[in-house]
Amino acid sequence: LQGYRAVSDWFPSAQQQRADWQRASRAERVVLERAADILQQPLTSAAGAFVELPLQLDRPWSSALQPLWLGELEGRHASVVLLQGLHAASDLEALATLARELDGVRWIDRSAEISRLLGHYRVLMGGLLLLGYAVVAAVLYQRYRRNAWRAVLPTALAALASLAALGWLGEPLHLFNVLAQMLLLGIGIDYGVFTLEHGDSPASWLAVTLGAVSTALAFGLLSLSATPALHGFGLSLLLGIAAVWSLTPLFRLHYNPSIPRSDATQP
Repeated sequence: LQGYRAVSDWFPSAQQQRADWQRASRAERVVLERAADILQQPLTSAAGAFVELPLQLDRPWSSALQPLWLGELEGRHASVVLLQGLHAASDLEALATLARELDGVRWIDRSAEISRLLGHYRVLMGGLLLLGYAVVAAVLYQRYRRNAWRAVLPTALAALASLAALGWLGEPLHLFNVLAQMLLLGIGIDYGVFTLEHGDSPASWLAVTLGAVSTALAFGLLSLSATPALHGFGLSLLLGIAAVWSLTPLFRLHYNPSIPRSDATQP
């Protein structure tokens, strides 16, 4: 623990403040009396009455302390103490245990609470991602029947490959990685549909390549960001787009010129 920031750094206890104010007032009266005798005119104090802490925090000069003051809670006055220099998880656990043993102290780890919330949404979005794959496969089956897997499987393999690459690179799996996978689902399925619709057409593969390059440039550059969320999002998409672009040609249909294009979805 390197230090802390609290209201008590600027304000001592109310009892100490009142005692200091009384001493200062007595000293001021003595000074004013002597100055009045010298100047031959009455002098009055401009200090006024003692001001309690809540009223002092309303003054402009104490604006930096206002977020730390919670006021009266359950019949007791409360304030926030910000701890500095905590990094190890063992330190946080030790302080959480200590706080439970102290009366009137509540330990709040805002970072852990946010991490738990993001973890909850990561699991939720992961379930929705799997549901999305199922819905897309069902819709594509209505058009392509037994060839629908050719449009879905490259994207699914690319998603697994990108997640495996993130693990190999030591990148944490967080909510924004999962969000990137949802975007990859929409983009990768488009590539699969293009190849199913046009097969060996060079123009279709050129369109897929240009789309992959533009997407990689638009989102992949986010992997260079110093912000962890943007970095993870961009890196996931960069790896996924590269993988789905590489895998999609392996699953496309090769059309027989003797078969009419209306029957081209048959293997």
